[in-house]
Amino acid sequence: MTQSTDPDKLLTPSMFAATIEGLVQRDGILYLEAIMEFGDRHGVELEVLQSLIRKSPAIKSKLQAESVRMKRIAGPSAAEIAFV
Repeated sequence: MTQSTDPDKLLTPSMFAATIEGLVQRDGILYLEAIMEFGDRHGVELEVLQSLIRKSPAIKSKLQAESVRMKRIAGPSAAEIAFV
């Protein structure tokens, strides 16, 4: 019987978040770069990375904030912020 090596089953969202935080802090890279590096190092497919990001609220929000700062995604407008 072969044992499953699916990273999504072996790696908890909290372990993923800690690993990504460590890469960002240690290497001084962006969250997106850390996530892609993690995927490359461990042979994790993009779909699995997406799942891990969705299950890691802290990483998801930091990645979104970073993307807004880098103008990769649209952020909330001033009008939207005023009504929150």
